[in-house]
Amino acid sequence: ERDWKLVEDPTLSRGGCRVETESSRIDATVEQRLHAVLARFLGGERQGDPDETAPLPGGQGDE
Repeated sequence: ERDWKLVEDPTLSRGGCRVETESSRIDATVEQRLHAVLARFLGGERQGDPDETAPLPGGQGDE
């Protein structure tokens, strides 16, 4: 089994969650979920929307 740890991230809004492993990343932050709903409702990506493939701020997950 691999070790894991739960780390508080003060940059996440209440109700948000982000899971990272060496091979995958799940972004269930409130902002990302809202973005997905709006994109679907408005018919796709809008110019100026954040890049979902951009690295995390502060190099989080490198511990």
